[in-house]
Amino acid sequence: MLFRGEPMEVMARVLEAQSVLCDQLEAVADSLPNAVDSETCFRLAAVMKVLVTEAHRFKEAVVYPLFEARFADRIEMPAIIARLRSEHAEDETYAQELAEALTAGRRNMVENPEAMGYMLRAFFRGLRRQVAFEREQLGAYVALQ
Repeated sequence: MLFRGEPMEVMARVLEAQSVLCDQLEAVADSLPNAVDSETCFRLAAVMKVLVTEAHRFKEAVVYPLFEARFADRIEMPAIIARLRSEHAEDETYAQELAEALTAGRRNMVENPEAMGYMLRAFFRGLRRQVAFEREQLGAYVALQ
């Protein structure tokens, strides 16, 4: 259901879902080094892998071509889209590694809380920057309709 509907409405829902994921990952990072609920970690790992991959596919197949067409007069748009696609590849690799780390520990334990906190923060901070930028572009796109 998240990926069905008018492209810009879907994009807004995707960005909101990514923001919620970032908030949840931050809550886990903030709870370290205390015990972490393994069910939460498993759920976040599963959601993260699917959401990140599917959101990227949707953006690359549907949204970015719309942005490129709408902002064809902006000579920087091809470079922006290329950068976002490159970030997607990095995000997907990092999301996979983070998901493995979230599910690798023993029940309610994180073997290296400092490393886990670093991984979580690096991932959600990068994703938040991307969401903020895409919200800005989405707002500009909608305003010009």
